[in-house]
Amino acid sequence: AIVFHDKRVHLFTEQLVESNPILTEISDCMTGEGVALAEDRAEEAAEWDARKLVANADLMKCSAKYNDMMKALREEFAAGASS
Repeated sequence: AIVFHDKRVHLFTEQLVESNPILTEISDCMTGEGVALAEDRAEEAAEWDARKLVANADLMKCSAKYNDMMKALREEFAAGASS
């Protein structure tokens, strides 16, 4: 069980490291979009929004990747625990 939980912590840490720059990009895009809208620069706001959509898609891919890895880890642990 200790090895299982160590692997879980390792996966969570990897996910945080991988997702952090994506989350920063989303935050930067939201800020840029808000400033552009406040200053009535609709075209620039749309560019920020497009970047934000790409970053959101990247975050979803990252999340799915680690969900799959965590599922595999749980299944591996369950198979080992039942043998």
